[in-house]
Amino acid sequence: HFSTWEIHRLDVCYNWIFQNKEEATSVMDFLRQVDFPRKKKSIYDTSVMYVGGAYTVKFYLKGPEFRKHDFNDLKKVDYEWAVDLQIWADRIVRFEVGLKKDYLEDFFSRKKVLIEHITDNEKIIETLSFFLKEKVFHYISTENTSDAQIRDILFSNFSKRRATSLFLFHKEFYKENSIVKNMMIAGGISTTTIWRNKTDLKEAGVGFDLPDTAGVSLLERLVIPSESSRFDLVDSPEKKEKGEDNQEVV
Repeated sequence: HFSTWEIHRLDVCYNWIFQNKEEATSVMDFLRQVDFPRKKKSIYDTSVMYVGGAYTVKFYLKGPEFRKHDFNDLKKVDYEWAVDLQIWADRIVRFEVGLKKDYLEDFFSRKKVLIEHITDNEKIIETLSFFLKEKVFHYISTENTSDAQIRDILFSNFSKRRATSLFLFHKEFYKENSIVKNMMIAGGISTTTIWRNKTDLKEAGVGFDLPDTAGVSLLERLVIPSESSRFDLVDSPEKKEKGEDNQEVV
């Protein structure tokens, strides 16, 4: 039976849907700024990918992908339906995690991972939530974000030299479109130093400002499971002809 087939790689994804294309783009702009150590980061216009030997993480806007791979074919079938789907796709930010064999076995604590072990939706949600919170957002805190707060915290917990070094690192690394940050990531300082700095900042309780979407902090919106994951799909041409109702898909 297929349920006993062995899994050698697992790719899982999650979609957040926002109010409009502009909001989704703003979220993606933020995600492209997020870094975590020991992963090779590749930044593109509408996506960001972190590649490692054990697993890969990717965020991307669904709209550009849909336009490139699906829109032209669908518009030949039904132009209005294709446009509706494009508008819908433009509101989506997708999160993907790819687990390679050795890490997969370690993550699920099994010598062999079978299909039956990963078909439980709750397990998939748990897996995605773990990587989002414990890997991608591990070093992010929204508390204590003003310069005065950060200065006081750092000088209370570290030597003056270390506090000053961490303060300057924080100012550049968490600043949007920072040239200095790009230089750091490109090899200006080692990945070990970046990891140590981010760890010290997190353990000391230092955070940084996050943009809001619809008046709600991004970290409150970018959760799994999320209310934003319920999609109001538009009808297909076949459903239009048959007069069927829209079906809400999770």
